[in-house]
Amino acid sequence: MFTYNKRMLFLKLFSAVFLCFMFSSCVTSKNPLCDKKNSVLDSGLIGVWQGESEQVIISQAEGQLLFTEKDTNEKVKQKYTGYTAQIKSDNFLIIQGYENTAKDEYVFVHYVLSGNNVLTVYALNTEFFINAVEKQLIKGEIIKNKDWDKGVQLTDTTENMFEFLNKIDKKYYLKNEPGIYKKIVNENVKS
Repeated sequence: MFTYNKRMLFLKLFSAVFLCFMFSSCVTSKNPLCDKKNSVLDSGLIGVWQGESEQVIISQAEGQLLFTEKDTNEKVKQKYTGYTAQIKSDNFLIIQGYENTAKDEYVFVHYVLSGNNVLTVYALNTEFFINAVEKQLIKGEIIKNKDWDKGVQLTDTTENMFEFLNKIDKKYYLKNEPGIYKKIVNENVKS
């Protein structure tokens, strides 16, 4: 039987593996989901967010969001930039410089801000986009990578991707398992 300390260690390790899988998105794009100049800052994102095994500091500078991820020891894991977009009434982050993506690649995640200072983040469903590319519903390339078995890089235009996602219910193109973060500081913080 697990003791409390062993159970907590197991949960932390499981969370770390889950979050790595969840957010090392296998869907990247050569083009953004919307033009940065059409983005509107969602001030509710600004602050310090605590997840299971990481802390994410979101600040604003020069019209974009700056993200700093720290591990449980307060060590910076990575930094990346982004901005927001909206499809129907759904909010998205358009992120650049995330993990193993090239500087000219984008990652899109859907997010929901709850009134109780909870940020829920959904990655894109890789299998859905692989199928869409195979059926030529959207332009892209199916790729293999050392970090995942199969992924997809979308190569369609910003306008076509936006129109494509605007026609489809998000339950099909988002992963079911969200990342959940609780806001612990509610202001623009330097990372």
